[in-house]
Amino acid sequence: MKIIRSGKRQMLRFLTIAGCLLLFFTSFGLAESLSSAVSVDETFIIQGIVRRVFPEKNMILVKIRKGGKIKIRVNQQTAFVDITFIKELEKGQGVKVWYTVSGEENNAIKVEKLQELGC
Repeated sequence: MKIIRSGKRQMLRFLTIAGCLLLFFTSFGLAESLSSAVSVDETFIIQGIVRRVFPEKNMILVKIRKGGKIKIRVNQQTAFVDITFIKELEKGQGVKVWYTVSGEENNAIKVEKLQELGC
């Protein structure tokens, strides 16, 4: 009789551990499928100098410190700081831009006109 009870305990332990492992591994699969279904855009921030403004294309060309140039597209959702419209930016003006990449386009989230320092 004692052997049967210990056998039942071992079976109960085995089933408990197996159930926990099953829940553990299926929860990772569920989390993975949910994370792949949600699209999260990565936001980039640059600071540079306006090289050119294209108001008709809603685009600015920004030269960054390391010598590269980045085309940034603005839209109706773009927030502007210290300016109202893209036309107010001038060549040589310092800007800070928050943007996301969608395909081959850099879409501005926020464009801040940097203040010029003077004596």
